Amino acid sequence: MKKAKQSFEEEFESLQNIVGELDAGDLPFEETVNKYEKGIKTAISLITTLKNAEQRITTVEAEYAKVCGDESDAKVNADEDIEEGEYEN
Repeated sequence: MKKAKQSFEEEFESLQNIVGELDAGDLPFEETVNKYEKGIKTAISLITTLKNAEQRITTVEAEYAKVCGDESDAKVNADEDIEEGEYEN
């Protein structure tokens, strides 16, 4: 039976725990190798999650820039509109 996928935060905490155990240096050799392997796999999973999030953000920013015009103007125009009070609540 496969475990449910951990959240990013849970995986990060797991990696921190593994690093702590490895840093302590109290584990037998085979357990050290197993923990190291698990740590690397966890790090890969975290990096993949971060890269996927980065890609999602890049995609959304590109869509926003497409709607607002070229991306260099999009933020400048939004900032100018806010300064001019165009978006007051």
